[in-house]
Amino acid sequence: MAKKIANKTKTKVHKIKAKTDNKKPKTAKKVATKVKIKESEKKVKIKEKNTKQDNNKKSNNILKFFNPIIRFNRYLVASWRELKNVRWPSRKETWQKVLSIIIYGLFFIVLVLFLDNIFDYLFKLMLGAK
Repeated sequence: MAKKIANKTKTKVHKIKAKTDNKKPKTAKKVATKVKIKESEKKVKIKEKNTKQDNNKKSNNILKFFNPIIRFNRYLVASWRELKNVRWPSRKETWQKVLSIIIYGLFFIVLVLFLDNIFDYLFKLMLGAK
């Protein structure tokens, strides 16, 4: 009876295999040759770098002489650009700010003189001198 039921439904079951790394373990010889190749590549890169540095040294000697001049020129150009970006106040705004600074200064001069006279008077009273 079980055969009849199994034949009627005919469900298919698929087995799914987990993927495994098919990489074979590296042998010591392969690893050693790869290390040697990498070391030789590094040596070649170092030699190329040294030759480039030798070529750059000649041009750097010339640049060392002109370097302060170049830097000063860059400073002047950057300063000029910055001055162009500044929003300069009008004549009216300038006078308003000058007057406000004068008034502010006069206020504190009067305040300091007033406090000085008050403390002078109080110390003379405490000490009994007239």
